[in-house]
Amino acid sequence: MARRYEHSQEEIKAMVMQAANQIIVEQGGAALNVRKIAMTIGYTVGSIYMVFENMADLVLHVNAETLDEIAGALNKVETGSASRDLEEIAKAYLKFASLNFNRWSMLFGNRFVDSGHFPDWYRAKMNRLEEIITTQIARLHPENNPQQNQRIGNALWGGIHGVCLLSINGRPDKESLQEAEETLRVLVRAFVGGER
Repeated sequence: MARRYEHSQEEIKAMVMQAANQIIVEQGGAALNVRKIAMTIGYTVGSIYMVFENMADLVLHVNAETLDEIAGALNKVETGSASRDLEEIAKAYLKFASLNFNRWSMLFGNRFVDSGHFPDWYRAKMNRLEEIITTQIARLHPENNPQQNQRIGNALWGGIHGVCLLSINGRPDKESLQEAEETLRVLVRAFVGGER
């Protein structure tokens, strides 16, 4: 077992995060527990609780990294056309979810966190995904007030997420992903009024 003085608290925190992500990727969120993480990094359970308040706090930080990665993937989309960008954003979200299924599903079905009590810093990360969509809606409909575009963006985001949730189960085959992409294309075009 490593001794506490061998690593700083920031280093331990990074080790815990890396081990937690590895467990989630390889075994799924249901396999995640503090003892397994402690064994993986060679520290005690108590050492983990020196850098995270509890398991819910750890999961929030792990999920926050996933949210940041999703936002990064969605922000890379830029074709110049708002309607085309929305289609590509939807496809990028589907791609991230299918390639990172265990991490993605941990965001929405974890047993550690009460979703009604997310801290503000975490809510801001969640809201950033909706803002990516809302920004494109505002480009398409500059005549709308911000609240209208926010509602449209939230509805579209819910639809995109719903299609992904219903389409991805573990490792979907190529045909299922193509079908999901086509469903997303139809959904986005319905929201933008068929604009190209």
